[in-house]
Amino acid sequence: MQIFDTLSNLPPLKNIALTIGTFDALHLGHQHLFQTLKMYGTPAVLTFSNHPLEILNPSLAPSPILTPKEKIELFQTFGIELAIILPFTKILSQTPYDTFIKDLHTALPFSFLVLGEDARLGAQAAGTPGKIQSLSKIIGFEAVFIPKLKIEEKTISSSQIRTFIQKTQITQARQWLGHSKGIN
Repeated sequence: MQIFDTLSNLPPLKNIALTIGTFDALHLGHQHLFQTLKMYGTPAVLTFSNHPLEILNPSLAPSPILTPKEKIELFQTFGIELAIILPFTKILSQTPYDTFIKDLHTALPFSFLVLGEDARLGAQAAGTPGKIQSLSKIIGFEAVFIPKLKIEEKTISSSQIRTFIQKTQITQARQWLGHSKGIN
């Protein structure tokens, strides 16, 4: 796996399938997203070295579930070939979704952008699936949105996994994670 901390000098890969997210737990829902990603091309991930809430609303920023090292190890385990790990900054938080996606596509010409069905990108989360879909036709990539994975009618989320960990429901947390990293 190749790892980068900037959008400069990315390798010239072909048929890139990209996903974007915080991926703070790499739970079963994320793993499902990665499996889908691999069906579309060379799997690449853009993620952040810090949680976006650390910038957007520090009082609500959650404790990390995984260390950066664990996150990278799991990306490798799940078959990700390229990981771009950027700091989430105030400037990035103010970047409109269309500018962000255009700049990203220029740096890494991806063929597919694979996201969860409720994905929101850019300043004020203005990049909705509909807007991203429209932009994809202009820029020249295919936007793919996949449904959230559920267990017992509950959507798998990092927030719920944090709750399981806080309540020492370790078996439940491991079930939703699909791995034991981040659980002591």
